[in-house]
Amino acid sequence: MKTTENKVLRYKSTFLVLLSFLVISCYYPKVKVSKHEKESIVYPAKSKLIFTNTKGETDTVKIYAESHRRFEPNFDFWWGQEVVKSDTRNKRQFGITFVTHPNFETNQKKHATINLSLRLKYIKSENDNGIVVTIDEFRESYTIDQMHNDSLVFKDRVTYNPKTCPENDYCIKKVIYHKKKGIILVEKGSGEIWTLK
Repeated sequence: MKTTENKVLRYKSTFLVLLSFLVISCYYPKVKVSKHEKESIVYPAKSKLIFTNTKGETDTVKIYAESHRRFEPNFDFWWGQEVVKSDTRNKRQFGITFVTHPNFETNQKKHATINLSLRLKYIKSENDNGIVVTIDEFRESYTIDQMHNDSLVFKDRVTYNPKTCPENDYCIKKVIYHKKKGIILVEKGSGEIWTLK
């Protein structure tokens, strides 16, 4: 009986040692993000933005954090380094993505819709000198603290068709982002301009 108990105890001990080794070996340190750098993220977890167009019409947009997670998960980092072997970084990157969604709460007219659908990302990787802001579908990326201008312009779209974009109500041609206020201007494919109220 004691022999069986001793074997079970040994198995448990071995399992716990292996589990501890696995947990420790799979933990990777995080990129350091200062309080000042975090303050460059202008949006709270959820908020509303009110825009007006050149005709004086108003529309509301929701903007919210896609996830509460701020750092790259250990497993994803390990997968990139050990399995795919495409990741040479030593630390997990910081990142938060904000998504915009039309809200229509303050619409004065049904046709006056900004239809703003963007994915705004704040990222800091190991080799970055601060928080980098990007917008999906645009090639520009800016390290916020290193930019002398307060307004950052996104206008180089990855895919832009001048024939179809003006007719597509969701096509955004240009975005101007302010370091303290966030998105302050949106130009649609049709040339219609909406500015933050």
